[in-house]
Amino acid sequence: MATQSVQIILKDLSKYDVLIEGLVNEGINRIENVEFRSSKMFQLQSDARKLAVKDAKAKADDFVSVLGQKVGKAILISDNSQTYNPRSVMYAMKAMAMDGAESSRETLAAGEIEITANVSVSFILE
Repeated sequence: MATQSVQIILKDLSKYDVLIEGLVNEGINRIENVEFRSSKMFQLQSDARKLAVKDAKAKADDFVSVLGQKVGKAILISDNSQTYNPRSVMYAMKAMAMDGAESSRETLAAGEIEITANVSVSFILE
């Protein structure tokens, strides 16, 4: 058994099916760890964190309003976010390779990448 690993970065998602089909046609029988990322990931994550902190402040304002207090300065901010990069399901490619069907050769169901931020903020109450 021989194994060779290659990493391919594809910047045009419309070429994905052609790439996968070409790899299968060349005899590649194992494709792993396909990940989808945005080239704007860092900016989008930063925007999500800012929105999460604004949301934390708004929730704190709601909580203390019934106590007759005000939210003061933030004393602790923790980022509890986890990144998730969707992976392609390769079952369609395997089925295509095994039965040799010429029908639909589409191997990718394009969707969206969800970017979330989870922050904890501790405020001084006034």
